[in-house]
Amino acid sequence: MPPWPNCLLLVVPLLVFNGLFTARLPDGLYHDEGVPSALLLPESALRVVVFVAPLWLPLSLERRGPLILFAVGSALYLLSWMPALADLAGARHIAVYLLPHTTPLIWLLALAWMGASWLFAVVSIVFFAVHTAHGVLAHRALDPS
Repeated sequence: MPPWPNCLLLVVPLLVFNGLFTARLPDGLYHDEGVPSALLLPESALRVVVFVAPLWLPLSLERRGPLILFAVGSALYLLSWMPALADLAGARHIAVYLLPHTTPLIWLLALAWMGASWLFAVVSIVFFAVHTAHGVLAHRALDPS
């Protein structure tokens, strides 16, 4: 039985944000073109793990360090979407393009810290690497120069 409260409570707002705003991204900006299925499959599996596993990570409101890191990481993650959502020209620059791929590592590691789970930290780092590789390959297909 999962602990209560658990870190899934912190993840749900991020999932809702993703669900609401992914459809509002400009056409063709984020895609899977140029990304081999050998990368897409593990990325999808790891995504399920990092979004479901927090159900088993205990949430402690007394642990201020992980909560602050989670808040900062979440804010940076949400802000990282703004150039793409506003369809700014700079959203196609690789450094800006990769922000939504890379900033989740901050809040994922905060969850690992909160739940005292080195295993979740390792899985999060592997997800980060695979997700970022997806972003690099997709960006290359978007802007081959």
